[in-house]
Amino acid sequence: MGSPVKLYQQEMHNNLGFFATWLPVSILNLGDYGVLENGRFRKAGTLKELGIAHSEESEGAPQDMSYSASAQRRAVASAGASTAVPIAKAELSIRFDQQGGYVFEALGMRHVEIADRMALADRILRVYEEGGWRKEWLVVDALYKAASATIIVSEDSSSEIVFSASGQIPLGSLPLADPKIGLSVYSSSGKIVHWVAKSDLSPLYSCLKVDSSWFGRGTPTMAPVRGMGEGQPLTRLGIKELLDS
Repeated sequence: MGSPVKLYQQEMHNNLGFFATWLPVSILNLGDYGVLENGRFRKAGTLKELGIAHSEESEGAPQDMSYSASAQRRAVASAGASTAVPIAKAELSIRFDQQGGYVFEALGMRHVEIADRMALADRILRVYEEGGWRKEWLVVDALYKAASATIIVSEDSSSEIVFSASGQIPLGSLPLADPKIGLSVYSSSGKIVHWVAKSDLSPLYSCLKVDSSWFGRGTPTMAPVRGMGEGQPLTRLGIKELLDS
């Protein structure tokens, strides 16, 4: 069995096809380049610092996301709560029954990506010819940015975290990610790592690398190989490469 963090990263990749940023509060931006190390993206610099210009585009409208595994929630309603309105007050408990159990909630998730990857490959290969790019470097080409997110991962096979709120906790929505609810950790048992209602996170990302066969070909040109078919110089990293790093 992998580590709890790797189990979380595997599950999130299975759900969304993106790498889960670890630590979730790490700052990532489009055009960051570096390497994968111990399940993390280690930044070496930015494309801008190398003089490589790139544009970005957004895809779709902002959306809310909620994923969890091996997590049981329990809200305790106050005595005066109306049965007609499904609200709970003061406390919300989350119990995990295996390592790597997690809760991921995010509000206002936006997908952004580098717009023209073929032009990006062209520029990277030119910088390589000038001695400014290393073959092992990867580039962050897409991100999910969250207006606010809560991420909880259990490191024990049995653990529990209890949140208290400054007001009422709506049920059936995404209360954990909403900073207006004012959640705070009331108690916990077992080993749990958590980030509660943190703003402006980039909790999911993807990386591209230049296929090694493209290095050393002389001055590159992308004209004959437009598109994503055979001859594509950029390849996307899979989850195994992250987990084995």
